[in-house]
Amino acid sequence: MKKTCSKCKIEKEITEFKLTYGKCYRRACKPCWARQQSDTAKRRREEAKANHLYKVECPGGYYYIGSTTRSIEERRKTHSSENRTTLSKHIKENSLSKEDLKYSVVKEFQDPEEMRIAERDLIRSSYTDPFLLNEIIPLRGTLDMEKNPKRFCSKCKIEKPVEEFIEISPGQVSSSCKQCRNTMSREYREANKEKIVKRDRERDQSPERIKWRKQYREANKEKMAKRNKEYREANKERLAKQKKERYDADPEKFLKRSKEYREANKEKIAKQKKEYREANKEKIAKRNKARYEANKEKKLLDNQ
Repeated sequence: MKKTCSKCKIEKEITEFKLTYGKCYRRACKPCWARQQSDTAKRRREEAKANHLYKVECPGGYYYIGSTTRSIEERRKTHSSENRTTLSKHIKENSLSKEDLKYSVVKEFQDPEEMRIAERDLIRSSYTDPFLLNEIIPLRGTLDMEKNPKRFCSKCKIEKPVEEFIEISPGQVSSSCKQCRNTMSREYREANKEKIVKRDRERDQSPERIKWRKQYREANKEKMAKRNKEYREANKERLAKQKKERYDADPEKFLKRSKEYREANKEKIAKQKKEYREANKEKIAKRNKARYEANKEKKLLDNQ
């Protein structure tokens, strides 16, 4: 019994064809099949090495532009399993299957940086299209500051100088600009005040945090004293007002705490007073003299 190979078009003995598990013979003979498998594997290896800029077409005219350093087949698998990209969300929201998506390679690149620049520019050029699923993205990876001094903010969608973004690592900046990040942080703090206060209190009371604060104070005594002094000098009125408000809210608490402190630190307070008097003799004498002159007439009347 003989059969014609679908590849080499030569009629050969049936034994030259492999019998599959379905009990039928392959259309290609064994040598042609092996050659085809080798070519397919080689093509896939070469494809995996390339940097692909690709396009995914969805039902209804929607499309997505992406880039990958892997093969298109591998990227196809991850799109349906992850929930990070707008395409993944679109697939889940519309219950799309793999057969509904049409992948095509727009261009291959040797340099991944050039591929990412081309991806960004292609998305920007089509951003007004309502069928585009992408968001405007900043350049990812290593940045060439001379060629690309500006970046697109993923939040406000405005192109800004690279200095307006936070540098995450050498040559890589954040996806959103500083202004948008500050706005998001402020909104989060306003919406989660109690949660943040509770979290900070628990963190500050942890043994590790207490130990760290103690070590920091010991290592930076002069620095902290200078900084605290400058702050008090610059905010005298504000601090005095805050102190008065706290005292007026609960005077008994303040008096009780002051009394307890004096009782527990008698020797320390006496030592501090003595050191102050020794270091400020002229200042104390001047102050006492001024006080005497201001109350001189009152004292004379009291003595009469």
